[in-house]
Amino acid sequence: MSKDTNIVVLIGRLVRDPEMRYTSNGTAVVKFSIAVGEKFKQNNEWQDYTNFFDVTVWGNQAVNCEKYLKKGSQVNVSGSLKQTRWVDKTNNQNRAKVEVIANTIQFLSLQPTNDTGNKPAQKQNQKPATKQPQPNNQNDSVPDPWGDFETGGSSSYGDMPENVDHIGFDENPPF
Repeated sequence: MSKDTNIVVLIGRLVRDPEMRYTSNGTAVVKFSIAVGEKFKQNNEWQDYTNFFDVTVWGNQAVNCEKYLKKGSQVNVSGSLKQTRWVDKTNNQNRAKVEVIANTIQFLSLQPTNDTGNKPAQKQNQKPATKQPQPNNQNDSVPDPWGDFETGGSSSYGDMPENVDHIGFDENPPF
């Protein structure tokens, strides 16, 4: 029996600031879109083409994305594709959407600093903080996104709620 594979790796830039939400049980989830540009040759001329992908990130990685990323930030997204299908009630048409469910996010852009050389306390144009449910974990610290995995860095699947469909990977693939 063959096993199917659903793996995607993208490097792109955020087209808008991440949008943070919390599930009813307090799990953080952030959504953002990235633009991924590519060049190809057509009729002996180079053409630019840009793809846009919606990305969903769960748990502590979501908190870090909301904290450190903004429009224009470059990221490396590794994860899987998830398709959602529905019927549009306005015209009774079948609709579908594909999004990336991120396992890991690498921040490739440097964090901007202010005149004193310190990282800014808040993003510019950030709305005043509103009371949000706290994430599931009881400690107030968020793991460093660049931290070592063995010393508490972000995990791949540990932050994702159990009710999300996701395919694991074999330790020993058959090739």
